[in-house]
Amino acid sequence: MAMFGIFFAIGLIMFLSFRGWSTIWVAPLAAAIVGITGGLSLMNMYLVNYMQGFAGFAMNFFPALMLGAIFGKLMDATLMAKSVALAISNLIGAKHAIFAVIIAGSVLTYGGVSMFVAVFALYPICLVLYRQANIPRRLIPATITVGVFAYTMIALPSSPQIQNIIPGNFFGTPTTAAPALGIITGIIMAGGGYLYLIWKEKKVKRLSETFTEPSNLAAEDPNEVIPNVWVSLLPLVLVVVVLNVLNRAFDWELMPALIFSLILANVLILVLNINKRKIFLNTLNEGAKGALIPIINVSAIVGFGAVVQASTAFPRPYPGAGEYPRQPAHLAGNCSKRAVWRNWFSFRRFDHCPKCACRNVHCNCAGAQYSAGCNAPHCGSFRWCYGYRPSQWGNSNPACRYRYDPTKKVILTSLW
Repeated sequence: MAMFGIFFAIGLIMFLSFRGWSTIWVAPLAAAIVGITGGLSLMNMYLVNYMQGFAGFAMNFFPALMLGAIFGKLMDATLMAKSVALAISNLIGAKHAIFAVIIAGSVLTYGGVSMFVAVFALYPICLVLYRQANIPRRLIPATITVGVFAYTMIALPSSPQIQNIIPGNFFGTPTTAAPALGIITGIIMAGGGYLYLIWKEKKVKRLSETFTEPSNLAAEDPNEVIPNVWVSLLPLVLVVVVLNVLNRAFDWELMPALIFSLILANVLILVLNINKRKIFLNTLNEGAKGALIPIINVSAIVGFGAVVQASTAFPRPYPGAGEYPRQPAHLAGNCSKRAVWRNWFSFRRFDHCPKCACRNVHCNCAGAQYSAGCNAPHCGSFRWCYGYRPSQWGNSNPACRYRYDPTKKVILTSLW
């Protein structure tokens, strides 16, 4: 009965997410179903299990997520993110539009720009490239997903993304743990996703699908001045370098190192763009406010995951080292859910496996199972990517948008 309640609750979240209902209130409702069928007191489940998971995530990761959102907003408002994306797209060309978007997204996220914010920077670049290449707009989310929500998030060594930082805290390993394994995994993810998208592009063109102009696209400012690309790259490089230097050379824990590196990067952006100081206050305010909804959405799902963890049906380790985190990550709807890593440590089933390799395997498997890869509608990154400018993806109906967009297949193909 408890297992049935878990799957029913997940199905309910998915169904209501398809309909565009907010996870903020749907997640507690689904958690109540899990609690009732899992033998938990309803009020105790909500006030203790759910709220501890909700508040615990916000307490531990709000500073990093807020600073990351401000960093991304500053990169966007000062046009530094656009400068990097444009330089890469111009270098590669519209003929290889999909590859250009993937590389541009990877550079931004590997440099520390929040995955959620990178969507804003990439979207106008996608429109220009896809218009020139005559590729349907409905492939844009899938392309952004491969470049932003996949291998730069959980596979490549030294990634400053939060999904790579959290398991490192629990395993006590640096961001560069098992680099060869991470690089191989990243190549599989990127290569699999890219090959699928190329195949999909040819398929839709055979069906005579073409690029269509968005109905409410904002006009570009003809007087905007794009900063130098090498200057724009400095904050991105600074985040990666400072994070790894503090972690490896000075033995800082990953989270404080990430926070400090983001602070330095934000200050550097302000200094490099001092001539645009009039926009600083509004940009900082918008960045801080922009972090709230993603954090609350993810916290709501983490709270749901905490109730699942407390349920009597929560899965125990499986024979395969990579299989265990996949199941609770899917049930929790979030590969950054701390319970995934904490419970792995408590069982100690894989002591014979090198810690760095196990950390990397578990990080990738947790991200692969529907959560970080944007495959399930109850994960935060999925809802953020698809919730951004819904009518711009090529279909204004949420149900049709989820159904026809190939993002889920892309990540399943590339990660499996």
